[in-house]
Amino acid sequence: MTKLLFPFSMAATLLAATPAFAAPTQGRPDNYGYAKGHRVTPAERKRWEEAHRKDHHDDNYGFAKNHQVTPAERKHWEEAHRQDQPGGRR
Repeated sequence: MTKLLFPFSMAATLLAATPAFAAPTQGRPDNYGYAKGHRVTPAERKRWEEAHRKDHHDDNYGFAKNHQVTPAERKHWEEAHRQDQPGGRR
């Protein structure tokens, strides 16, 4: 009986501790950066969304807006960022 109890208790401990080691999520943070008990107003939510709208977008593959990106530069950027895309390599 005790031989079965130990593995089950270890499994339960690992399952309970897993969220503590999970990678942080990208995108909207919990409660838009306000304290946990703060009720976020629609105006605060809108202000946060507007300020962070372009956080994860590279407009011109990391080059200046007036730079003409060559096919080689685009290919290099896409290869380097393929894992960032949903469905890409991990």
